[in-house]
Amino acid sequence: MSTVPQRVSPSQLPALAQCPCYQASRKPSPAADRGGAQHRILSKWIKGGCVGASGDLNPQETAQVRWAYHWIRQISDGQKVEVDVRMTLKDARGVQYMSGSADAVVVPYLIDDDESVIQIVDYKSGEMYDYHRQMFAYALMAMDKYRAGAVLVREAYGRYEKAAPPYRVAREQAQESVMEVVRAVGDPKREPHPCDYCGWCENAGRCVALGVEAEKIVIAQGGLFSYDPQELARNPEELLRAYKVTDYVTAWSEAIKEWANELFVKQGTHIPEDTGYYVQERKGSRGVKDVTAARAASFLEPDIFDRACSVTFGKLVEVYGVECGLTEKEAASAVLAELGGLVVRGVPSKYLAKKRGKS
Repeated sequence: MSTVPQRVSPSQLPALAQCPCYQASRKPSPAADRGGAQHRILSKWIKGGCVGASGDLNPQETAQVRWAYHWIRQISDGQKVEVDVRMTLKDARGVQYMSGSADAVVVPYLIDDDESVIQIVDYKSGEMYDYHRQMFAYALMAMDKYRAGAVLVREAYGRYEKAAPPYRVAREQAQESVMEVVRAVGDPKREPHPCDYCGWCENAGRCVALGVEAEKIVIAQGGLFSYDPQELARNPEELLRAYKVTDYVTAWSEAIKEWANELFVKQGTHIPEDTGYYVQERKGSRGVKDVTAARAASFLEPDIFDRACSVTFGKLVEVYGVECGLTEKEAASAVLAELGGLVVRGVPSKYLAKKRGKS
């Protein structure tokens, strides 16, 4: 096993702890882009920017960032808050093997049990996951940078406008947790494992471990199709054979999700503590129920207010049909006839389709 620390990103530690072969996808992610936009506005506000100036954030995102801003101000209690703090970790030889930026660090120190303790804050725009490994890495870097004895970790989830319970991290605890993952990643004999992060992994389509698991489902379904997981990256025909399997795997997984949702979410069946699952309530999205009344009540000029409004073709067709007593096809023709060039199509896309009658 390699004893040389491997360069890893703190944000990837939770995934690498489950699969040492995980590699973050390089595909564009709208969710990540929106999260990045929220982080930039939050940072700007904390640095002294005009609170309320939210750039291209939508109203819901702005409300989430505003909650996080006031929460951070509350927990800092007048102390200095540094944002986007760049930090690093180095090995015994002084070689850097990890770097990252803490969203916010509250300084000067809190005093706890005669040890210097700082607070690091991480803002999450997405779902609530187990981010302990990532935060342990930030804690280690913060202890080095600020020469602190321990770190108080605070995680804020904007989507739910909720803060997780804070927890205190000591150096030995963080060091052991982080290095366990670093060593596993550096092990030349490491092997992939199906895990919670497969959907975000660059290697998912070529992953032998994931392919083997999918093949097990196919065999359980009666062996409708078979393929060689080892050949997917090299043989286009094997890739297309595996592509057929996705119909069955997708159908199976969606059926399981629907069944579990009905049992645990809707019916409230008890979920054992050691499964790692729980029912999370998500706040409903905000919307305007009466556009005409909102336009009249707003201080914005009507033409400026209308920039925030959008009309979908499908909804317009539906309303035409109800109001005029038309079929869907007739309503669509009426909309096109009246609005003419105001109706536009989006950018066309291509996809891999299956020939009818082909098994």
